[in-house]
Amino acid sequence: MSNRGPLAWNSVLRDLKADRSVRSDIREQRNLRGGFSAWRGLSGTRYITSQKARELLPVGAVVLAVSRDAAGVGSLVAVAAFEGDAAEFAAFRARVHGAGATELQIHTLAETPAARAAMVADLAPGARMKVEAAETASLAPNGVYSRSAIMGAAVAMAKGRQAATGAAWGVCMKDALKAAWAAARAARAAAQQ
Repeated sequence: MSNRGPLAWNSVLRDLKADRSVRSDIREQRNLRGGFSAWRGLSGTRYITSQKARELLPVGAVVLAVSRDAAGVGSLVAVAAFEGDAAEFAAFRARVHGAGATELQIHTLAETPAARAAMVADLAPGARMKVEAAETASLAPNGVYSRSAIMGAAVAMAKGRQAATGAAWGVCMKDALKAAWAAARAARAAAQQ
């Protein structure tokens, strides 16, 4: 017998509305000893990086292109693994510079190509919890929440994240619901203006 009652959706929704801070799924911890940074991927794995000059050619490394806002908070623009192809690295640098990257960080501790590919998948900006712009309007048409559309968007995001990271369904769904409700609140606010 359990001493916990049934889940009250009103209290869950109230808690979600109270949680106005949107936390990035992929985040950075800066200023580690020795000038290193640490990025935590969607799976929760921590990757140590160092900032290198843009001209260096990484061999057997994962390169993170980072853009910083006025407060110094970094966000990933792109992530790629390199095995020493100079032309591929030059094309990557040009692409991320055009996308707003202000620095390159390098991770050299992934020893095998498979480990580097897993890191790229874990940190890939496309794997984040994000509601597409086309779906946003359907979450709160005419300023009224559509719970079925919100749940559908959350399930789609959770499936994508679980496929990308292999994380547990409950963890993926919890984060997906937070992201879907945040998008729905933004859509409702836009519809009411």
